[in-house]
Amino acid sequence: MKKGVFLPLAVAIVAAVIYMLILSSNEKRFNQDAKLVRVIVAARDLPERKVLARGDITFIQIPNRFVQKDAFIYTKESDITKLENNLVTRISITKGNQISKSALTSLSPESGLSARVSPLWRGFVLTGVDPDVTRLIKPDDWVDIVLTFDAVTKAGVREKVSATILQRIKVLGVGNDLGQGMTAEQLRNAQAANAGSTAFSNSSAISLALDPRDVMFLVLARQEGDLTLVVRRCEDQGIHSMPIANLTELFRGQ
Repeated sequence: MKKGVFLPLAVAIVAAVIYMLILSSNEKRFNQDAKLVRVIVAARDLPERKVLARGDITFIQIPNRFVQKDAFIYTKESDITKLENNLVTRISITKGNQISKSALTSLSPESGLSARVSPLWRGFVLTGVDPDVTRLIKPDDWVDIVLTFDAVTKAGVREKVSATILQRIKVLGVGNDLGQGMTAEQLRNAQAANAGSTAFSNSSAISLALDPRDVMFLVLARQEGDLTLVVRRCEDQGIHSMPIANLTELFRGQ
């Protein structure tokens, strides 16, 4: 073969190979972009600082090229359940929009107590609670609140009485623990912080979920006497009639 013919032929072959490589690469890229991916999206309009709960999120299938860079991908049911009750929206998310990592933050003091307060309810922070009590009570526990105060009987005698003023009150948080759970490292850091704070204080705080009317009652009660938290079983749904107790009745029953 003449040299003048061989060179153009070689160039043509190289060009054809390059073209085939480009075509193959573009085909792979197209197939990858067209591949259906299941992404987690908002099942309803989610406001800012909303704790993700069951029913707030779901998944849809979309082509890979439309998946956001930091979107949550759905491969199994636990991909949804692990987000529930653990993450809070940084911004409002419209129904059907993808849930991205940058749009969420962990449930923590940084996200604020308001993230745990249900609509029309209030988060009441009860301070001055004995740390021995706060170590035993956990977020999502249920408590009754008992008020002990000085009362005057019909005979004009002043005596101590106790009355259950609120029943089945949900605990939203204990200190900085809002129920978010902690890694081993976070737990060590929290314990170190608590050890430092208790060196200067013998009390802590418990956050309670109350309706606005009960908030006012609890504010008044705190000014009148001592408050005691009584833990209930989670399954105990009842609101019971509780008579006021006094020392006279106590010793009469002995």
